[in-house]
Amino acid sequence: MHLKKGLVNVFSELCPVKVNVEDYNITPIPLEILEMVVLSKREGHFDYIQIWYDDVKPDPVCVGVKGTKYCPYYSDYPEGMRGKDYELLTEAQRAQVKEWHYHNNIFYLLGKWADVKRSFSELTQMAINKYREAASHKYNKEIKDAQRKLADIEQEAFEIFGSNNTVAQLDSNLF
Repeated sequence: MHLKKGLVNVFSELCPVKVNVEDYNITPIPLEILEMVVLSKREGHFDYIQIWYDDVKPDPVCVGVKGTKYCPYYSDYPEGMRGKDYELLTEAQRAQVKEWHYHNNIFYLLGKWADVKRSFSELTQMAINKYREAASHKYNKEIKDAQRKLADIEQEAFEIFGSNNTVAQLDSNLF
């Protein structure tokens, strides 16, 4: 199933940790999903396949990704190659690239299990609630930080500019 931006955002909120399927070892992957992974790899449907999960409470989804390969901006690659798409490089240049990066990614849902096996509307509501809780905590902290700064404004002004008494003494000494 092709994942539109809204669902990519839902799964990214609920499952912020993304690892290649070969590196996932948190919970067992259901056999049906493993079969889909093997078939997808054999048929070359995706550039790579990942498991997205939450490291606090595993809520895994399996996602296939199609993207445009490009040479990373690493300094050990010649200047003319850095950031260039795969198609724009010669065979000799491609052979020099140790690690490819991808952009313009398109995401496909291969399967979901455990907590994210719920309906998409439930998952969307869960993501909204999780986002609201995290964002409100962040914004409340920023408000408290700003209130502390406002409370300390007189002391800060004194430290930067000195006291009015010091300025008055300087004025009286000049005249």
